[in-house]
Amino acid sequence: MARSRRRKTQVYGRTDGNDRLIRLGIFILWLALVAVQIAHHAVWRDEVRALSFALQGDDVVAMWRGLRGDAHPALWHLMLRGGYALTGRMEVLQGLALLVASAAMALLLWRAPFHWAVLALFAFGHAAFFEYAVIARNYGISMLLLFVVAALWRWRGRGITIGLPLALLANTNVHSAFLACLIVGVWLLDRGRDAGSGRVKVINAVLVALAVIAAFLTVYPTFNDAVTDAQPPRTLIDLAWAVANPAPWFAEIMLRPPTKLLAPLGIVPGPWLGWAMSALMFVSLLTLVRRPLLLLAGAMALVGLTLLFCGVYIGFYRHEALWMLFMLTLAWIGWDARARRGVVEKVGWGAFAVILALQVPSGIKGVVEAVTGATPFSRSRDVARFIKARPALDRAIIMGDPDHVLEPLPYYLDNPIYQMRQGRFGKIVPFTRNARRDLGLDDFVAQAHALQKSEGRSVLILLRHRLDPDVRGGVINEGYGWTIDLRRDQVRRFLGATRRIASFPKAKGDEYYDVYWVKERG
Repeated sequence: MARSRRRKTQVYGRTDGNDRLIRLGIFILWLALVAVQIAHHAVWRDEVRALSFALQGDDVVAMWRGLRGDAHPALWHLMLRGGYALTGRMEVLQGLALLVASAAMALLLWRAPFHWAVLALFAFGHAAFFEYAVIARNYGISMLLLFVVAALWRWRGRGITIGLPLALLANTNVHSAFLACLIVGVWLLDRGRDAGSGRVKVINAVLVALAVIAAFLTVYPTFNDAVTDAQPPRTLIDLAWAVANPAPWFAEIMLRPPTKLLAPLGIVPGPWLGWAMSALMFVSLLTLVRRPLLLLAGAMALVGLTLLFCGVYIGFYRHEALWMLFMLTLAWIGWDARARRGVVEKVGWGAFAVILALQVPSGIKGVVEAVTGATPFSRSRDVARFIKARPALDRAIIMGDPDHVLEPLPYYLDNPIYQMRQGRFGKIVPFTRNARRDLGLDDFVAQAHALQKSEGRSVLILLRHRLDPDVRGGVINEGYGWTIDLRRDQVRRFLGATRRIASFPKAKGDEYYDVYWVKERG
């Protein structure tokens, strides 16, 4: 009987040498395959945008002033600025992201009490395997800090052991600031013997509150008003409906994976899939059924993120997967290896395991694509190699449309970039409603000739759209209320004034380019 109970405990906790070896194997395999993906990965604009912000200004204060209003707190930028000061290399972007993700995975695999199978599902899912490790952004820091909070939870009553990582968490991204507040709320209501005195709780709560205020002052007011303008207005009925059926607002993690799995079977899911996956999300909350405060925090995170995605800014995979991270963190915080898991809790774990398992196929797909040399995430690296290989283009001014598809180029090139919609040189594009909204190809040619005359340099124009002089064409919406006129007459004049010298037509994202050299005006 005792042996049976011990065997059941091993299902949920790590108790023997074999388990540790399996965890070590998971980490080594994860690290090796992430490194392979990083070698294949071409950075895209959101990654380089953070680095460009981090390196601007003569000091940290000047950097912060330039960053203020870009919708992201400053922690990642400070880390990048410090890393660049030590190395002097742009590659600090990917290196630092890998270091953060590796620390997070090492902490999870060595300290988390879950069965190794649960950890493997998370490790090789798209979030930990690609989005928070290969993509160099601040969300990997959220993963690390949430796991740090969980690992240190038993010592939460000592000083600022928990308050400090939560304060840092609040300055990674807006979504994580919300999650940090939920954890503080759990702690303030916690009456456990390790929870600490009221004085300690208040000190830590004030620390986190100050951190949230600092994040708010960095993020707001935003100068990216064209982004928020793109979100349609919502009614209270819309918001209530979203809370009742959250899966469509977590489509990247909850709808796209099963849709891809059902496609080979010829099954095209209807609205029923959204309701089914929403039910799965609600049932997964039952993993926390023995800890009402944690259950409430998990539910509030689900509701809060849903309202954020529905009413403020639509969520992408990197945002949506934070809920999975938060659930894993709460389960870790509330773990009791001595407790017997009831049927309800096991059902919750089963639902959560299904959610984790759904992320694995896309995680593995990323590795396969890296090994086989499939289409990269961005063609920015290929464009840069093309330009670098031609000395005549070494000093060329680069223009393009939309402006933001040029943001990754400074990672690879030193060429000056002229932003047509902003009417200036720069590396960072503000998504503002004050930008020049409507452009035609004639505008690009005219500006290119003006730059040739004023700067004494050749000019390259990078466009995403293939130009065909025999097609009628039209005015194309580029997003954020921006348009470009590609009608036949403009296309013909543009092709007469330029020469296409390269084409990089495919990418997993939207950074693919045709490269045009602008002829000197005769």
